[in-house]
Amino acid sequence: MDKRLQGGFSLVEILVGLVIGMLAMLAIFQTLAFFESQRRTTGEGAQMQQNGLAALYFLEQDIRLGGFGLIDNGSMPCFNINAYGSPQSIFQSIPARIQDGGTGSDTLITARFDSDTGGIATGGGRAILASGVSALPAAITVDTGEGLKANDYILIAQPSLNCSLLQVSSSYAYVPGGNPTSLPVQAVANAAGTAATPTFPNYTGSSASPYATIVDLGPTDPFVTSKYYVLNGALVEDDNNTSTPGPLASVIVNLQAQYGVAPAGSQSISCWTDAAGSNCSPASGDWSNPTSADFARIKAIKIAVVARSDLKEKPSGGATACNTATTAPASWSAVGLPSGSSAPPTIDLSSDPDWQCYRYKVYSTIIPLRNVIWGNL
Repeated sequence: MDKRLQGGFSLVEILVGLVIGMLAMLAIFQTLAFFESQRRTTGEGAQMQQNGLAALYFLEQDIRLGGFGLIDNGSMPCFNINAYGSPQSIFQSIPARIQDGGTGSDTLITARFDSDTGGIATGGGRAILASGVSALPAAITVDTGEGLKANDYILIAQPSLNCSLLQVSSSYAYVPGGNPTSLPVQAVANAAGTAATPTFPNYTGSSASPYATIVDLGPTDPFVTSKYYVLNGALVEDDNNTSTPGPLASVIVNLQAQYGVAPAGSQSISCWTDAAGSNCSPASGDWSNPTSADFARIKAIKIAVVARSDLKEKPSGGATACNTATTAPASWSAVGLPSGSSAPPTIDLSSDPDWQCYRYKVYSTIIPLRNVIWGNL
């Protein structure tokens, strides 16, 4: 047998084969890395969409409830509700309020009446304060105690005055035909209120006008506030000022909002304004401290939430610094805004030094304050 036929591969041939194999492996791994990057980007996009839409869903559901049970005969009869228990507090019955965040995120606060009675006063509606009262009483005189029950929460309400939240004492039992009735009451705390030391108003009895009425709220304190804001890269909710917010949507890095304002007596929005400044002519001169008349003109809230990708992207094009995001995202377009409106909010992410390492998506919507609209019809 010819020995030349048994020589195998030469060293040069083996080296050439190794080089070709290495080049093929390099091409394969580069292709895998590219498609893995594309897969990760696609996945991050889907996650941003899920987080952004979840944030909008939760905000929309609660803002639509704003003012439920608090708007009566086209107005908010109790702009401030005093609670004299421990701790003392004042509950503002504002359907939806924006706290301007300056260069950072805004905060949204909603208030509503949350009761099994569906926002309808129990016990036949209202009684009338028969005798005036100017200090926190142990008992009040009402024209009728029918329908009122022991331990019921009640409001004393009179136009242009703060309302007072009290509770019927457990010793009360209505005596049929015993009107007017001396109603024993006691001070209670209101967890939804903001800590304050309220002054008891000087309520007028039925012998003068205007006079105070008594609203029976039922056996549980029905007032609820919900605060929404961005904390540590997530949209969170804090109910009734607990200071223990619960997460609603992750990787949300900014929240912006504006009021949709109608002329007094109208339901048609004619102007959009930030929660500060004098756009749309607030009666108070500034939307950061609006009056009850100003809030009655607010018919909708426009919001934008900014969702961010969860993972950092590597610099592209040979850059050494992050360049995934070269400009901050925009809240919404200025095209078509009514005359006199505020400019669309600016989204500023520069507080995070690595903000350009991520991808962003903005989700925006307009949420009508339906209880305000229905209350003014």
